[in-house]
Amino acid sequence: MFGALNIYSTVTDSFTDEEVILLTQLVRDISFGILTLRDLVLRMAAEQELRQLNLELKEHVRERTRGLSEAIEWLRELDRLKSMFIASMSHELRTLLNSIIRFMGIMVKGMTGGSMQSRSSSSA
Repeated sequence: MFGALNIYSTVTDSFTDEEVILLTQLVRDISFGILTLRDLVLRMAAEQELRQLNLELKEHVRERTRGLSEAIEWLRELDRLKSMFIASMSHELRTLLNSIIRFMGIMVKGMTGGSMQSRSSSSA
């Protein structure tokens, strides 16, 4: 029970049985209407809150997507720089190794102009 409706008369037993039945039905209908209106107001408030939360969620998703896009671009740039570094280091190492290999070939063929021992004994 959330309320009361009093209908009275100064005359005793002034309402017939049929009027009492109609008044009882009227009270039930009014009660149903009030409860329905309360439920409607609560539902409308919940829907408004849901709309607000939905907007906030959409904004949060936009922000996260923007952040992830920036992170992806940053990672792509790092990957590009890594590839450039590896290519540069590979070139430098190959150049150095090719020089070493050529010099070793020259040494193996004996084209260095004599051994180190013969040079040191001739200068002494």
